[in-house]
Amino acid sequence: MLFKTPIVLVEVHSPPCWKLTMPDDNGDNVEMVFTVIGILSKKDLPPIETKYVMILYLKFFIINSTYIYRSGHPQFLRQSVQLTGLNTQSFDLAVAKIREIHLMIERHFVDGSLEQPVTDMFKNYKCINLATRYFTARGNNTTQAIPFSVDVDPKGILAAMAKDKYFHGPENEVKYFRMDASSESQLER
Repeated sequence: MLFKTPIVLVEVHSPPCWKLTMPDDNGDNVEMVFTVIGILSKKDLPPIETKYVMILYLKFFIINSTYIYRSGHPQFLRQSVQLTGLNTQSFDLAVAKIREIHLMIERHFVDGSLEQPVTDMFKNYKCINLATRYFTARGNNTTQAIPFSVDVDPKGILAAMAKDKYFHGPENEVKYFRMDASSESQLER
């Protein structure tokens, strides 16, 4: 059995998304948060410091190796990491659980509409690719936009891309953590 308590898939309308929830001690459903501990084998992370470059006479945005046509499609721009556990049992179990969760919730969606978990190899080690988009399409979404952190967008490049059609909201925000080995405490960036 994957979890000891029931998991509920909840559709949220603003911002439009689906969330996995489970009951807390009071019986209220709270969003589940997953933690996977691993070693970075590849990354495409902020800060964003380069605006665009000419390639084959087409203008592309180049953002930390992520290319996007300048024709107004910032919704595909994302930050990502690839984690490996160097074949440790705990990491392999986490990857297996991610696949189980995916199988459990995919039946609630039209075939092919839910992205598959992306697993890969780094050298001879299993790894998983994790990503989140910088922007959400505005449409009828009434969610309040939030500013980009100076650590993420020091030159305002991403902020300038957020026009009427797209915004950076709470569902796009990523929290960064680092470990201070000298004090064994976890600090938020």
